[in-house]
Amino acid sequence: MITGFNYGHQVLGGVAQYNREQVARDLDILKNGGIRHLRIALSNAAYADGVEATKLVSVDAIKKGFYVIWGVSHPEKLNDNNWQDYASRVRQAAQWAKEQGVNEFQIGNELDATWNPNIQLTDPIGKIKDLASSIRGVVTPLMTTSYAVAQDSREGEWITKGKGSLDRLAYNVYGSNGDFENFKTKIKRLRDVFKDTLYISEWNLHSNWGAFPQDENVRKTEIKKRFDWLQAQNITAYFFTFRGNPQEDGGNAFATIKPDNTLRPWAEVLLEQNDDGEEDGEEAEEKEIVIEFSGRIIIKDIVTK
Repeated sequence: MITGFNYGHQVLGGVAQYNREQVARDLDILKNGGIRHLRIALSNAAYADGVEATKLVSVDAIKKGFYVIWGVSHPEKLNDNNWQDYASRVRQAAQWAKEQGVNEFQIGNELDATWNPNIQLTDPIGKIKDLASSIRGVVTPLMTTSYAVAQDSREGEWITKGKGSLDRLAYNVYGSNGDFENFKTKIKRLRDVFKDTLYISEWNLHSNWGAFPQDENVRKTEIKKRFDWLQAQNITAYFFTFRGNPQEDGGNAFATIKPDNTLRPWAEVLLEQNDDGEEDGEEAEEKEIVIEFSGRIIIKDIVTK
């Protein structure tokens, strides 16, 4: 199993939030803990300052030898009218990723989300597939592309249609209301179809800030259950997340490291137990460009993935 971390949410507000020394310390903690794979937080593609900040984090991580996933995601509102503008920004970002040696490129996050009233696309699956095909012309043929499965309401559609020419599938999965059995069921259903082309781009106990157990040792126990199960399945999985976004209400609830730089108990589960079987990102024999998409459903204040 390759264990990775989501990282960089603290800079989504823009370059002013980027602290090079803090990023360097965080990356050292992760690397010393055996982590070699990072999925960098996705900025709104239309928010240049946020995109620039995540680029800075990505370059720092690449220099330290991490295998880096980077990309951009949708603006606050995405519909048929501004889709082409978004697609153009994604293609520009893919070119930057290629030039900088990013290992995997993400086309976006939760672009087919039916839970989000701000995303109103006609045939989102078709649009994203077309965009992925066009990016193949931007990146070198040696780099591969991938695509991620949709949230529950489109899961069956992707399973029925298949992934086509795309190489891998990424999925954000938390289970329903922290239900471990549901967590396993969601992943198994997709794994049965997509086999080793499936990886988990985000996982944790719950995707609702307020639904976490207050006792951090209880969280550690529940996280360990999922970690052990993912290891047994030999699934590449990126934990969400290492450092939180201070601009979001409760944004640090997911975080493995607190604002005061102390680690939460579940760091013992996720760090120093990893043998991903690969060299550091800078030593990898191949580079991969991954076109990624993930999804979830939110019902009122409860999030189900």
